[in-house]
Amino acid sequence: MTGVYPAAVGALCALLLVLPGLALAPLFAPRHAAERLAFSVVLSALLGCLAFWAYLASPLLGKACTLLVMAGAAIAVTRQWLGGDDQLRSRDLRTVLCLYLLVPAFYCSALNLAPFAGTQGELANQFFFPQWSDNLFQGAAAGRLLHGEPVLNFNGWNLAERPPLQAGLILLTGAAVGGEAWWQGLGVAANSAWVLVLAYLGVLVGLERRAIGRVLVLCVAVGFFFNSSVFVWPKMLGGALVVLGAALWWYAGTGAGMRNRLLLGTAAWGLSWFAHGASAFALLLALACALRVAWLMLRAPSRGHWLTGGCVVLALAVVVAPWEFYKRASGGNSEVLLKYHLAGVYYAEYGTPALQVIRTAYAGKPVDEILARKLNNLRLLAVPLGDYGEGAIEWRRRDYYHLLFALGVLNLGWLLLPVRRCSARAGRDTRDGQPALGPPALWAGLVLLFWVLVEFGPTAREAQAWVAQGFNPPVAMTILHQGSYAPVLLLAFVAAALLQTLRGRAWQLALALHLGVFAWCYLVTPPLSLPAASFNAGAVVVCVVSGVGLLALGLGYRRSR
Repeated sequence: MTGVYPAAVGALCALLLVLPGLALAPLFAPRHAAERLAFSVVLSALLGCLAFWAYLASPLLGKACTLLVMAGAAIAVTRQWLGGDDQLRSRDLRTVLCLYLLVPAFYCSALNLAPFAGTQGELANQFFFPQWSDNLFQGAAAGRLLHGEPVLNFNGWNLAERPPLQAGLILLTGAAVGGEAWWQGLGVAANSAWVLVLAYLGVLVGLERRAIGRVLVLCVAVGFFFNSSVFVWPKMLGGALVVLGAALWWYAGTGAGMRNRLLLGTAAWGLSWFAHGASAFALLLALACALRVAWLMLRAPSRGHWLTGGCVVLALAVVVAPWEFYKRASGGNSEVLLKYHLAGVYYAEYGTPALQVIRTAYAGKPVDEILARKLNNLRLLAVPLGDYGEGAIEWRRRDYYHLLFALGVLNLGWLLLPVRRCSARAGRDTRDGQPALGPPALWAGLVLLFWVLVEFGPTAREAQAWVAQGFNPPVAMTILHQGSYAPVLLLAFVAAALLQTLRGRAWQLALALHLGVFAWCYLVTPPLSLPAASFNAGAVVVCVVSGVGLLALGLGYRRSR
């Protein structure tokens, strides 16, 4: 049945992706199952980074790397299971891992509800609304590296300007051998890793297991997450790594596991840059987390902190430096996006330094115009400007561009903030019912504040012209798909955590409304280019089964005994 295959590939790729990390995670002494899965995301990504460099050096060396890593991981995990590894056998790990495996199956089947004659990547370009081919670059790079072909140029783009972590993961897991359908499946799996990251964040902020399951169910049905996990340019992967890096640093603690969490958090920060350059908008967040780590170290001074600090710097250099050297050696315009976002210049000359382009962009502009551009950044971040059309297809565009529309029904969670604050003042439910949601909200605010301030931004007339001309030409501004996805992940997490505190009929109504909006926008309404009455029976069955499985696992999640 057509449509079953992509879903099966997506779920299998998710398992292959997390397997090497699961095998290595015990070396870093995770405290619980959720932390082991979070460590697995970082460790698998590190191995994906290694695989990229191995294949770049030699396809033969790369294939040996893939074979050794994946076979070794399978053997190690099998031995850990047979040896009675408590974390690996725990109900917590099984539940969250199964939720993660079901998400690519659900998303891939939803993508294929209507028949399509082209490839999966081309389908993702058309399903939501016509988009560019950004989602094809990582798979193309992996396919070329597999066969020892040049990777610098693809359809006019220099692949050295595209951080290749997702291509490395495609190569690491062996998905590159399977062709385009497997490239897409691994891309969906990699960009769905936010499931494991948010589950870990839920444990760190003090959510009960039932609350974590509810939050994950709510987030799966966020249209922006569906779009960004299936349109497989690696921005969602980069955003998830930013959130994971912030969580590991912020909650590093001062105990025996501090060094491990700091090292893996540092690797996550570096890997987010190796996943997508939009992670640079999280610079202020990284600085805030670094200051918190320094403060924790000063509160509990130790000679070992100097060694930890040196290891952290070395870890960041090992991940980031090779990519920076490669970009400069490739002869590409590595500053093209810097000039685009910080100066509003789309086609800047290759030879002109970025600082000069930025100074020229701001030179002679009155202060009131600069302030107006920043205010427009804030406005565009939140809500649409102009008429985006009618119906579910155009609603998808609003989901993709603007924060309040991306969060959708989850915005109802903000209305519960006064109730939560009053309950805290009265001393009720302070142990389990009042998780510490402040840190993730603060992290999101820091990223968004930095983005609003540094983005050059449009005038009101330029923004209106962008809408009137069918969202062309490209204009650098704070529409969601141009920035880091970390704040969207964080705000969706916080809003969902607030919304799930509803009880009884109120919770059921909120959940039904949220699922209904998602179904109307993305499941019932056909893709833009496909016939309205055409559905793929196999994909419908898989979509229903995987969707029911997600609901059953998520809503039935309880702490292991």
